[in-house]
This record gives sequence, structure tokens and C-alpha cells, in this order.
Amino acid sequence: MSSGPFIRHSSDDGFTRHESRVNLPLGLADWRLIVPMGVEVEIEIGAGATEVDQNLRDLNVRRLAIEAGTSDIGVHLPTNARMMDVDISGGVLNVELVVPHNVAAHIEIGAPLGSVRVDPHRYVHTGGIYQSPCYSRARNRVNIDIEALPADVTVR
Repeated sequence: MSSGPFIRHSSDDGFTRHESRVNLPLGLADWRLIVPMGVEVEIEIGAGATEVDQNLRDLNVRRLAIEAGTSDIGVHLPTNARMMDVDISGGVLNVELVVPHNVAAHIEIGAPLGSVRVDPHRYVHTGGIYQSPCYSRARNRVNIDIEALPADVTVR
């Protein structure tokens, strides 16, 4: 396998589980992954210096993992998240996550340098964790874990 950027995805349509890893050529400008709406998907992205812009609003994503070097990462999470995990890690990151209003979130951010902006009207901050007040009883929930040395993180 190539050591360059890659996307790994697995999906389950209720009958069959599919897994694949797609190695991307270096210098690739734009890559689109189209998935049928009813298919459950796990997405793993690994890259160096990159820009990741994902609109997952209408998808059935159970897990999103992004590991990147110096990167700008923007993700609009699914509206029907049910129970989803988001893991983002890297070197120097600029992260913006949009959590739909009907989705509760548990957010842990490990970024000793940089800034963290999390909507104080939606999330309670206690001991380094941000959480929706209704998280434990919400139908749609997302666990977000962000780890980076310096990072600017915005969750709205």
C-alpha cells in the first residue's frame, strides 16, 4: 500500500459488509465519495497537509476518523446521527465542526496550544469536557474526541 494520503471506508447495508482502502495520489485537489443514503458507513481519512471539507448531513455515518498533519478540517455532522464517534488527531489543526441542533454531543478536546470555541448555549463545560445537557437520554448522539498539539477548534 502507498504511504500517501488515503481514505478507508466500510459500509453495511444490512446484508453485506464492504471494506476498502483507496490510496490517493499526492497533490490531489478534490475527491468526492458518494454513498447511497440507507448504507451505514465508517470513514477513516489519513493525510499530511490537507484541507478536509465533509458534508455528512444526509449520510448514515457511525464513525469518522481523521488523522492529518497541518490541516484545515470542516465537518457538518449527520442530522440522524443515532450513535456516532468522531476522532480527529493531528499536528497543527484548524477544526470546525457543525453539530445539528437535534444531535447531542459529548466533546473532549486535547489541544494544549491554540483556542477552543464551543457554543456555551448548547454545551456545559465541566473538567475539560463539553456536553449537551440532554446527552444521556438523546436519540441522536455524537462522541467527539480531538487531539492535536496546537489547534484552533470551533464546535457550533
